[in-house]
Amino acid sequence: MAHLSATSAFAVGSYEDPNGNVTRPLAMQWNGSSWSLVDVPAVAGCVAATTLNDVDAVGTTLVMVGSCRTASGQDSGFVLSKSGALWQTQVAPGDPVLPVPSTLQSVTYVPGGGVWAVGTSNNFALQTAAGITIGNTGSGWTSLPVPQVGASTQLLAVAGISRNAVFSVGITAVSAFAERLSLYWTGRRYVDVPAGDYSNLRGVAYDPAGYWWSVGHDLGDSVIQRIAAR
Repeated sequence: MAHLSATSAFAVGSYEDPNGNVTRPLAMQWNGSSWSLVDVPAVAGCVAATTLNDVDAVGTTLVMVGSCRTASGQDSGFVLSKSGALWQTQVAPGDPVLPVPSTLQSVTYVPGGGVWAVGTSNNFALQTAAGITIGNTGSGWTSLPVPQVGASTQLLAVAGISRNAVFSVGITAVSAFAERLSLYWTGRRYVDVPAGDYSNLRGVAYDPAGYWWSVGHDLGDSVIQRIAAR
C-alpha cells in the first residue's frame, strides 16, 4: 500500500477471474471515505498470470512492480507507474534490465537514491535462484549486482533511507537448509548481514531509533528481526 495524502491511498494485489480462472492484477484507491477499483492497463508482453506485488509513492506518482507469464511460458517482472490518470510501463517483459525468468516482489522510494525494486530469477531445472535488484535515479532503470549467498538467493522486500543505506531481505539456501537473508547496500555494493535461522523475511522497514526491522515466518512461527543501522 502507498499513502499519498490524508485522503488518498493506493493498494495493489491480484484476484482470480472466475471467467477461465485467470489471475489478473488488482488496484484499489482510497478517497478518504471509501475504496474503489482502478482499472489496470495491460502490460505489453504479459499473456497470463499477471499480478501486482507492491506499490510505493514518489511524490504524486505511484510506482508498482509485478510479475506475469509471457508467450514463451517464462515468468517476467515488470514496472508500472501512474501519475494522475496517466499509466506508463517503465519496465516490460523482454527489457534487458531483467534476467529471464524474473519476478519483482517489492519496490521502494529511497530519498536521494531514486526508486529501487527487488525480486528473484528462478532456475527451476537446477533448483537455484538469484536475487535481482534494479534502480532508477531518474535516467532509466539499471541493474545492481546482488551477491549469491548460498544456492538459492531470493529477495522479497526492500527499504531505504539514503543512497548509501538500503536494506533488502528474503531467503537463501545454505547447505540444503533455508535461512533468512539480509543484504545491506553501502552505496557501492551489497554486504551480507548474517542472520541465520531457518526462516524467511518478507518485509523490512527502518526505525528512526536506529534499527532495521524485518518480519517473516518459519513454517507456522512468526519471525521478527532487528538489526542496528550501520
